[in-house]
Amino acid sequence: MTAKKTFRTVFAVLAALVMFSTASLLASTPPQAQKLLNKARKDIARQKFEKAEKHLRRLLSQFPNSDLADDAVFWQAYIQEARDRDLTAFQQFAELRQRFPDSEWADNALAHQIRIAQKLYLSGRPQYKRFLTGLLHHDDARIRAEAALSLAELGDSTAVEQVQDFTDADDPWLRQRATLALETVRNGPVPAHPDSQRARQVLLQFQTRAGKVARVERKKSWREDFMLYKTRRYRLYETLYERYYADDHEWSLEELVDYGLFHIVPQDEFEQYLALGDPYDRQEWRRIFWKAYDPTPTTPENEFKEEFIRRVIKARAEYGEEWNYRHFRYLRNQYLRSGWSWSPWDSRGELLVKLGEPDYTEPVALNVDVWYYSREGVSFGVNRYVTNIYGNGYYPDGLYAFIHVGGPGAIEVDYIYNHLMVYDPLPGIKRIKGIRLVPRPISDNRFEVRIDVPRKRLALIRQDGSRWRIDYLRRLVVFDLDYREVLRDEALHQRSFDTRKEAKALKWLTETVDLELPRGRYILALRIEDRNAPRLGIVKQPIDW
Repeated sequence: MTAKKTFRTVFAVLAALVMFSTASLLASTPPQAQKLLNKARKDIARQKFEKAEKHLRRLLSQFPNSDLADDAVFWQAYIQEARDRDLTAFQQFAELRQRFPDSEWADNALAHQIRIAQKLYLSGRPQYKRFLTGLLHHDDARIRAEAALSLAELGDSTAVEQVQDFTDADDPWLRQRATLALETVRNGPVPAHPDSQRARQVLLQFQTRAGKVARVERKKSWREDFMLYKTRRYRLYETLYERYYADDHEWSLEELVDYGLFHIVPQDEFEQYLALGDPYDRQEWRRIFWKAYDPTPTTPENEFKEEFIRRVIKARAEYGEEWNYRHFRYLRNQYLRSGWSWSPWDSRGELLVKLGEPDYTEPVALNVDVWYYSREGVSFGVNRYVTNIYGNGYYPDGLYAFIHVGGPGAIEVDYIYNHLMVYDPLPGIKRIKGIRLVPRPISDNRFEVRIDVPRKRLALIRQDGSRWRIDYLRRLVVFDLDYREVLRDEALHQRSFDTRKEAKALKWLTETVDLELPRGRYILALRIEDRNAPRLGIVKQPIDW
């Protein structure tokens, strides 16, 4: 999928989510106006923007005093933004706020203006930075926060005091955004460049498997991959060096995170990420990435992100040491040598980011160790102070190289040439397997979800006398395709039984949850938490209805 199609798909999904969330219309709304608006909404969801604009123009022409006039103006502006006509969109959102100051769309329009103003400034229009500065004293706290964050992301120091308050916020995403924004301020203002292009937002879809990031399936043989790996990897490696290290010879936390992503994100997606020039788009990409990999998406904690950042910091601290020794000049960028360093860590750091701590290590030669991962059934010879830019910083070694299914070649594909991160997100917690999540549409804006939990996977405890019970907390969260929470439903369940035999005779604990949502594509995330034992069930399932 091209970046343009991906970007439009994101807008279409957002349109589908927002367009059905308006309050019920007053009885005085002309039926024909409502029909025109409904047609426009459907065409927006299908990305048929020209047809949608015709319906909205007819609505405003035939029913200028309708209760739906503000809706029509909002969607006109929204279409302009979706079609990358930022100046026109900004002006139309401003028109909506001026004509309909009491509209339910007014605050939403201002939020869109903040986002557009940031992009317009970066495209060489400094006056839009003044627009953001003027909103720092807005009556609405949410608007003040958005304006402050946008200014900080542009490197403006005037918003520092407000943004610092967000570093202790309960929302982890807001904390992360504030931290990165403050770092941007410390690095100085972002220049508005007349030739800069508006970057496209990249929507990533990932699959997870048993606490591990799913390995990328290779269509080519590992030997063919090896040749492509060296040339493409070098190009990405050099891009990172020129962007981050070449200027100040230092690595900030954000830059270390990007370099760590270089090890775990499939090459095609990482190239798309590097192509993003807009700070907002880059941050949005990372937000989607962290949430897509979150093993517990129904909770504020993101074990995947926390473990990744911990590994990145440790890799830099313990395996970024430089050492001077003789080597061939044509491999100079492969070595961590004083004045020549291109990487924040050597091949040991890459292994740490990908696979975590080894079970144990063993020195076997000068500056060569063997790292054993018994839990994965692999071991590697690892060269100290040598980066893995050419794919030879570490290699299959020892008995595992011969007994591994597929031999050394399979190990190279799975661990050296592949981009992955292996970890156990919930150590010591037993998984509740076999949970079934069955959605079924009821009407155009409602569907139900049947949840079947296998009784034998939950702890059965004695309640009093001869009675027995099961307790579990159920959380069901609905996300849109770029992992913004749309709806949440939680319930605490307790089931009692007169005898243990009665409990064991029950195979399933079944519940039906009724949800009100417009038709569209979503991601369902379910969490079943046993209250009597360290057991957890997590299901993530896309739906399209």
